Amino acid sequence: MGGNFKAHEVKVLNPLIADCVYLELSEKDALKYIEVRLGRKISPETYYRRKELVDTGEYAKDWLNQFTKIGFIVSHQEQLQILQTLQKNTFRDYMIEYNKPPEKRNEAKVQQLAYQIRENVKLIEEVSLGTPVLAQLKAKLEHAESISETQ
Repeated sequence: MGGNFKAHEVKVLNPLIADCVYLELSEKDALKYIEVRLGRKISPETYYRRKELVDTGEYAKDWLNQFTKIGFIVSHQEQLQILQTLQKNTFRDYMIEYNKPPEKRNEAKVQQLAYQIRENVKLIEEVSLGTPVLAQLKAKLEHAESISETQ
């Protein structure tokens, strides 16, 4: 029941304690909740010491830093994937309409889809160019974090 935790336990413990705070569990229930999910008991002293960190906003700050570094980039990648799927679907619709016999082809639709494809290409290029910028921001955030951890 000591305070020496393995690296993977440390990563799990604060979120578990945050759950206990959020769920307003009693000390007894919180310790049992943590034991079941962590796979080992912790002392009430460890619980309260870590609970203070969670309550003071340190855990929220860590979560926000993590979201800033990872969540924003994941969101950016998802947006890029959506744009690429949209482009693929628009191009498919264009090809379907374009390959119709000339007498059945809707030229206005062909022109509209061609225009949309050009606009999508521009947007995908703009979003794609943001990826290296985001990578630089992520590197700067990680560098700043490593400096603050050494101080």
